[in-house]
Amino acid sequence: MNNKGFTITEVLVALLLFSITAIPLTVNLHHLLSDRWVKNKTDAIRIAKNELEEVLAFRKLVNGESSKEIDKFIVKKNIKGESLKEVRVSVYRHDKLLYDLFTYVYME
Repeated sequence: MNNKGFTITEVLVALLLFSITAIPLTVNLHHLLSDRWVKNKTDAIRIAKNELEEVLAFRKLVNGESSKEIDKFIVKKNIKGESLKEVRVSVYRHDKLLYDLFTYVYME
C-alpha cells in the first residue's frame, strides 16, 4: 500500500476548517471597506447639499466655476445660463466624483 499523499477525508476536513476561519474574515473585511465608502458618500451628499443651499440662500448666482476644499473633499460649483440658471455642485475625493447635485433657478 502506498502512503504518499492525503486521503479525500483529510482534504475535506482541511477545506472545512479553512472555510470556517476564512468566511468570517472576508465578511469583516467587506464591512470595513463598505463602511468607509458609505461614510465618504454620505459626507459628499451633505457637503453638496450645504453648498447648494448656500448658493440659493444668498443668491450667489454669478456665472462661472469655482472650486474649494472642504474636509479633504474637492467641491466644484458651476453656474451657467441667463434667465434660467443651472447651478451644479460636484464633490470629488481623490479625483473621483462622489456626488453631483444640480438645480435650475429662474432669474427675472
